[in-house]
Amino acid sequence: MGVIVPLSGTASLMGTSLTVHVGSNPLSGSLLGDALVSITLIALPTAMMGASLPLLTQGLSRSLEDAAPFHAKIYVLNTLGAFVGAVSADPTAAKK
Repeated sequence: MGVIVPLSGTASLMGTSLTVHVGSNPLSGSLLGDALVSITLIALPTAMMGASLPLLTQGLSRSLEDAAPFHAKIYVLNTLGAFVGAVSADPTAAKK
């Protein structure tokens, strides 16, 4: 079992506290510093996930004429999957 440890801060696993400080970052612990670290860490995976749907459409469509309807079908499935995932995470959210 792994533990995700923030770049600066405290992580807890089963009641055991672990404090980690990396380097001497002057922005460490500030809102701006935390935002910059978060944006830096999430930018590449976000761009790669965003590029996956158009690449999937291009790779699986039979022809150029077929690409638009095929992309629409994949986009619908992607959106339904996101909805099901969000509702399954909090089943009471759809009832509010």
